[in-house]
Amino acid sequence: MLYRKIIVGCLLALTLAGSAFARQNQRQQLRGWADGQRAALQQTSRFGVKATIRHSVEANNGSREADIKLRFGGNPLTRFHRPVIEHVVLNGDSLDSFEARQVQRSLTGIMTPEMGPLLFGFSFPGSTFENMRLIEEGQSVDVDEQSLVRFKFKSDPKSENRFQGPGAQRGGRPSPGIRPPRGGRPPNRQGPGPGQSPARPVEEVTFWFNQDMSELVLSSSFISLPGKRSIVVVTEFSRLNGIDVPIFRTIKGTFPMQRRLRTVTAQLDNNTAYSDYIFE
Repeated sequence: MLYRKIIVGCLLALTLAGSAFARQNQRQQLRGWADGQRAALQQTSRFGVKATIRHSVEANNGSREADIKLRFGGNPLTRFHRPVIEHVVLNGDSLDSFEARQVQRSLTGIMTPEMGPLLFGFSFPGSTFENMRLIEEGQSVDVDEQSLVRFKFKSDPKSENRFQGPGAQRGGRPSPGIRPPRGGRPPNRQGPGPGQSPARPVEEVTFWFNQDMSELVLSSSFISLPGKRSIVVVTEFSRLNGIDVPIFRTIKGTFPMQRRLRTVTAQLDNNTAYSDYIFE
């Protein structure tokens, strides 16, 4: 009986040691991917990309829709890039791009404050990865008949130990979260409750990599903000010029709106296709 307990204990210890080694190996692969992405971005002085967006907001009092064409460009290491608006069709009416104030005002009217950086921003995953803290180790999963490795992170601007695994201590300097677009909250939009700030969203991000951890395939973000507002962002990636770039993104969510002295819940649906990448 004693020998049996010893053998079982040894087998258990070997299993735990093997699991710990596998986790450490995955973290090293994850770190290698992040370092490789940053190196590829550093070797690129300038990039360009076009975005075609289908944006709609539905509530029980009707819906508003917009088709938007944007162009992004600049230093790829910049965390967020502001767009050049090329074309907007709002509820069937075409707006010329030179009518900047009218375009901005019209788009702001169908946006929530937190949508600003999502709708009018662009970033590479390799340039934003530093603000993520690992909360779940890698797991092998099947997604659309693909065998992928899944990691879960939490947005944490203070994180310096993003690859150390759950429970790692945090440190470093704080940085602001998602801010509303300039000009404040759009009219008739319900703001956060007392003591709540829209500048500190709670964000959980899931990354799916291919089996050898060399390429990012998919990401999913859940963003929760005060005032019963939540957004789910799903992004598909492809490898171009050594860089994992977004090729398609969907954003869905709900948020409250004030209409004639009562609050209604609106449904957000946003789809973006990225094309014509240029790297210099």
